[in-house]
Amino acid sequence: MIWSLTAYGQENNISGYVYERTGGYKKSAVLPGASLYWLGTTTGTTSSSDGSYKISVPNFLPAKLIVSYVGYHSDTITITAPGKMDILLKRSVALSEVTIEGRQESTQISTIKTINTEQINQKELLKAACCNLSESFETNPSVNVSYSDAITGAKEIQMLGLAGIYSQIMTENIPANRGLGGTYGLSYIPGPWMESIQITK
Repeated sequence: MIWSLTAYGQENNISGYVYERTGGYKKSAVLPGASLYWLGTTTGTTSSSDGSYKISVPNFLPAKLIVSYVGYHSDTITITAPGKMDILLKRSVALSEVTIEGRQESTQISTIKTINTEQINQKELLKAACCNLSESFETNPSVNVSYSDAITGAKEIQMLGLAGIYSQIMTENIPANRGLGGTYGLSYIPGPWMESIQITK
């Protein structure tokens, strides 16, 4: 920090500019929004958009003026008389790059939707995927896959132990696997076409 103080008549305030300090004690860009306040009081101000400030001097002198700005080292200046003063703040040490990593669960249950909906992504489907999409549900506790026809090997999906009219497979909110295709269920739906699967209980 470097500052200069010059007395002017009977003015009872401190004014000037807040700058960023570069190499040595050189002035750089102005710092708008810097906080300035007198230690031990509630009197304070902030620098304007052009970096200028003006604050009245307290009744007691000398007084300590504290100057702070986000990302810069705070400074405490002892003021003995009113006048004009430019303040230079040094940039604080920059933090190194921070990497935030997260892991998405294979199943998600929304706490916002009024309908109890469980969304399954590809991680869950790949846990037990073998020959067709119906086998991907074998690791899900809410959905059961059972053989509806032991001769052809066709499988039927049951939800919470219910099948038939109590469970329905819909594609884009349109009932799917109707008629003869209902026997084969999800075996008739190409996996690459799917973006996600929602199980609504």
